[in-house]
Amino acid sequence: MKSKDLQLDLEIAGVGFLFDKISNKMTFEIIFGLLLAIIIIGIVFVSLNNFNWYYFPISLIPNILPLLTTIGILSVFGFYFSLSNAFILSYCFWFDC
Repeated sequence: MKSKDLQLDLEIAGVGFLFDKISNKMTFEIIFGLLLAIIIIGIVFVSLNNFNWYYFPISLIPNILPLLTTIGILSVFGFYFSLSNAFILSYCFWFDC
């Protein structure tokens, strides 16, 4: 029997559910912060070069290349994308700057 047949309202609760929900939210926030930082660095680089937008992709190459290398290494060894891996990517970006 299903809960709809019994007219029950079920809610998912517990420590595990709460931890997963917070972990997923933090992972997406870290990735959003990384993307925002990369775009801001590109815009600053363009503004320093008299708003020549041809420099935008050139400024992104040294910022994205270490991140793609890290993602490639993690995927080769079978790591899944989680909160700890998002922290690793943010550290790689921090060392790149």
